[in-house]
Amino acid sequence: MIQIVVTALKGGAGVSTLVSGLSQAAAAEALDVLCIDHDDQDLLKYSFGMVGLADDGEMRNGIPRIRLKGPGERVSGAETADLVVIDLPRARHDLSELVFDQADAVVLIVPVTAASLAQAPAIKRFLAQGENRFLLLNQLDPRVPLKKAASAFLQAEFADRIIGKIRQDG
Repeated sequence: MIQIVVTALKGGAGVSTLVSGLSQAAAAEALDVLCIDHDDQDLLKYSFGMVGLADDGEMRNGIPRIRLKGPGERVSGAETADLVVIDLPRARHDLSELVFDQADAVVLIVPVTAASLAQAPAIKRFLAQGENRFLLLNQLDPRVPLKKAASAFLQAEFADRIIGKIRQDG
């Protein structure tokens, strides 16, 4: 079982969107996926077309091969899944270290914005806390000069820890 945590330093970075896309792509490759949505908004279920809880508290309807646990749920030792994907919003500091330590990979989503440049020291601290921590740059748009400059800075500063880039198309 591979465990991936997706998080961000600020809201609106695209955490739930990435968790949804990653989970659906894995399910399309015939992997059994367990998602844990620690966001108190509890909106990830709508990405999967899930509308009700099963008796054991897990979402089962919607996309085959994807199960979803809601806010506050954790992975137990008896869980079976090929991939566990955890949506951990910035507001859940109470779970961060426990969840990060158990993960095979922790992906920090960083929008390519001026605000992210100001967060470079926090990004550096995040990456220094473990070899299992990586960055995914979101909202790249080379047509916008500020985003192009921010992207160049982030790539120069953190190149060896960037595992992906998502382009923003208008």
